[in-house]
This record gives sequence, C-alpha cells and structure tokens, in this order.
Amino acid sequence: MLSPVEAFLLGALQGVTEWLPISSSGHLVIAQTALGLSLPLVFDALLHLGTLGVTLAFFRTDVWRILKSATRLDFRSDDGRYVLLILVGTFPTVLIALLFRAFLEPLFYSPKAVALAYLAIAPLLFLSRPRSGRETLNYWDALLIGFFQGVAIAPGISRSGATIGIGLIRGLSAKTAAKYSFLLSVPSIIGAVALESTAVSVSDPSLSVYLAAMLVAALVGYFSLRLLLRTLTGGRFHLFAYYCATLGLLVLLATSLSTP
Repeated sequence: MLSPVEAFLLGALQGVTEWLPISSSGHLVIAQTALGLSLPLVFDALLHLGTLGVTLAFFRTDVWRILKSATRLDFRSDDGRYVLLILVGTFPTVLIALLFRAFLEPLFYSPKAVALAYLAIAPLLFLSRPRSGRETLNYWDALLIGFFQGVAIAPGISRSGATIGIGLIRGLSAKTAAKYSFLLSVPSIIGAVALESTAVSVSDPSLSVYLAAMLVAALVGYFSLRLLLRTLTGGRFHLFAYYCATLGLLVLLATSLSTP
C-alpha cells in the first residue's frame, strides 16, 4: 500500500513535471521503480486530474467563454472556433488511445521504454523555437497537435512538450501554442480519468492516499505552470531537450546495468 510520504513525494513530482516539457508520467514510472512500487493506472489518472484543476483555474475565463459559445452553438466567434478546434484536436488523441491502449499500458511499467521515449522527444523539443508568432490556429494545426497529444500518452513523451513544441514548429506564437495545448488537455484528461475510474472502489483503503497525492499535485502544479509560461515567453523552451536527452541516457544506462 502506498504510504503518505510516498504519496506526497509522487504528488509533488507530478505537480512539478506536469507542465514542464519533461513528462510527468515518465518521472512517475522512474520514481515508482526506484521506490519499488507498482501502482495502478488510476493513480496516474487521478494525479493528472489534480493538475487539470490548475488548468481550469488558470484559464477559467477562456474555459467559461468557450463553454458559453458551445451552449449557444456559436462557432463563428473566436471563442466558438475553439470549440471546433478542440473537437478536431481531440479526435486523433481518442483514436490513438482506443487503438493502442493494449500496447501503451505496459509502457507505464517499463523504465527502458520511458528512457527511449525521452530520447525520442528530445529532438522535437530542440527544434521548438519561436518563429513567425502566428496567433490564429487552423484546423491542420489542431489535427497535428491532437495527434502529438495522442502519441504523448506514452510515458516519457511529454504532453506539453509535444503539443506546444509542434505548435511552435508550425509557427504559432508561444502564447497561442500554450493556450491551445492546455485547453486541449481538458477533454483528454477527463476521458482518461473516466476510463480508469472503473478500476477503483470508494471502499478502497488506498483511495484517501491517492486523493491526498492529487491535492499535492494540484498545489505544486500551479507554480510549475507559472514557471513554464515564463520559460516560453523567455524563449528557453527548447533547452529542456538537453534534460530529456540526459535523463533518457541515464535511465537507459541504469536499466542496462541492472539487466542480468
């Protein structure tokens, strides 16, 4: 059973790494392996639900306006277009999740797979530098960003790194890429939690510890999100490529040495 101290550490780790482009799921796999834990996927989903609360709070004005446009079936205004853009971006994510779920789930228990994923995302992050600063998304942007969000289900592929990174590569401004990335995460995280919630019971003795970890993730995640936004505006987003490449190599080396 997960101890309160371990729950606090994992919740804080999720909060720190959720928004920075260094894959919270990848760090959780590494941390659980180091601690000798094998937690169900619902734990990972609940931690993401905690940091989702940060997204909704941080972008509450945008979320509210988009919801109002959706209820009025207003798809021509700027906020209304985001309804359609989020739907378009969510489609490839859902498709990848449904088609490759059986393949992706074992990766959450494989440090070697996580290491390879870190090495795979590093070049994309390195290329993620501000270009033309385009403020308006089109549907090709949404579809491609949604595809990369689906790929980022694999632990070690940072969701924020992949989605914001491909947005920057396509010429979107840092502000626009980040805003769409965060808003696009809302339905995907809610869907993931709903999918995994059937695996936990309210009578589960671990549930209270999971919920405490979720709260810690939310509190720490708020400051992590502010740090990411400062990093983006400062044009330093691509520097996280070095971190991911280094971590991937270290974990790959460690797993190779531990293999008999």
